[in-house]
Amino acid sequence: MQSFFAGTLTLTAALGLARLLGVVPKVVLPRTVGLDVVGLYQMSYPTLVFFSAVSRFGMNVAVAKRVAEAKALGRTADIRRILRVALAFALGVSLPLSALLVMIAPTLAESFYLDTRLVWPLWGIAPAVPLIAVANVFRAYFQGLGDMRPTAVCAIVETGVRVGAALVLSAALFPYGEAVAATGLTLGIAAGELMGLFAIVALFYRGDRRTTARARSDRETPVEDARGTHDVFRDLWRIAYPVGLTGIVGTLAYALEPSVVAHSFKAAGLTREAASAAYGMLSGLAVFVLYFPTTFTYSLSVTLIPAVSAYKAQKKTEGVIRRLHQSSRATALIAFPSAAGVFFFAEPLSTALFGTPEVAPILKTLAPFAPFLYWQGPLGAALQGLDRVRIGFIHTLVGSAVKLALIAVLARRPELGVLGVAWALNASLALVTSLHALRLHGEIGWSPRPSDVVPALISATTAFFASRVFVYVPLSAVVTSGTAFAAAGIIGTAVYAVLLFVSGGITRRDLLRLWTLKPR
Repeated sequence: MQSFFAGTLTLTAALGLARLLGVVPKVVLPRTVGLDVVGLYQMSYPTLVFFSAVSRFGMNVAVAKRVAEAKALGRTADIRRILRVALAFALGVSLPLSALLVMIAPTLAESFYLDTRLVWPLWGIAPAVPLIAVANVFRAYFQGLGDMRPTAVCAIVETGVRVGAALVLSAALFPYGEAVAATGLTLGIAAGELMGLFAIVALFYRGDRRTTARARSDRETPVEDARGTHDVFRDLWRIAYPVGLTGIVGTLAYALEPSVVAHSFKAAGLTREAASAAYGMLSGLAVFVLYFPTTFTYSLSVTLIPAVSAYKAQKKTEGVIRRLHQSSRATALIAFPSAAGVFFFAEPLSTALFGTPEVAPILKTLAPFAPFLYWQGPLGAALQGLDRVRIGFIHTLVGSAVKLALIAVLARRPELGVLGVAWALNASLALVTSLHALRLHGEIGWSPRPSDVVPALISATTAFFASRVFVYVPLSAVVTSGTAFAAAGIIGTAVYAVLLFVSGGITRRDLLRLWTLKPR
């Protein structure tokens, strides 16, 4: 069993490596198969997210919780029974769902997404649904045991295989058309999930043999549980039901987005090829760039939930506020340079990464609102730690509804097009994050301190604006744009660090705390 801190670092490292591997197809695919194929893939992907949410229906949360409790009580037989029941549920739900997706794919493509080419990518997604459902049960099992290493290994294997398979299959199938090439990308998901599942199952059996051998050698007599399968399922369902319902509603809004975009783009006069390419640039490329720093904020959120929960249990509101101030300050140090760098270098960044400057206007539109995205995770985690999960869900639901409504209005305007979708996303991010912050202020009196936010904001804006004007522009006249961009980025980051020290945004004491890994 790992400590909480070790488990968090393990997941952070695995997630970071997976994100880096995920950069590869984003860079390669626009150059090899084109934005139209990327767009078809991005329009079909939310369907997989929705079907996966239905197939697990919160069972992963229930398994993690009950396995942890059974482990603490020494009920080895109960742990195995929980795993068997959860696997049976996952297969019993996901296999019919996969078959249903195959049957309704033509209707979804023609009537829902207004692009018959999407039939093939949707068919390619279907095999991944049961694989994801089963893998989620095993991940939850190890999470309940307090061991994050198998989950980390599974994530790395899954991502590596998915990236490799997607690149190979899409290139091999591209001569047969954009739709078939996009199917290669979705089949890559299934291939990655299959290999990731093999990896985590192998780790499960190895660990199970070791546990059995240790029990025999120590002649331990575990506490057995006489409950039957029906009782175990009912116990799991009691936890899974509200979580699953929340997940379905949340992912449904995500699944509806491509349909609303497709109908809005059609009303604006875009062809289906132009519509899928535009959505691919937004969802597949621009959003990917802006979501990359959430690797850090996700880890921060994971750490924040138990910390806030502990302070709440001890009725130490000042401890919760202190952790939120620390999280807000740490997020500001990442959020503002990320947003400023993307905004001031949108053109060379999109050209260097994706081989096209067409993504730059989308990046410029999204970048100023990106800090709302980076704060949303930690603030939402704080609400969870305070047992306000339902409130956070309501905020997310309101934000999703506003986003879909604005897409339906703004994306229909030909002068906006895909930028209308970007502005709808900005509004949703700002609304949800603001609602989180207002709720926390009402609950515990927390508000972000200017001293935690302003130094990073001013330092980042000044540093990257100066590096754009005084480094990138002069250098790009004498060297390649990529070289000028790299030099400006390095110098801008260095200037940002210096300005942080000068403004007090970070101090020597902060660096010593980070070096010694002390939380206070």
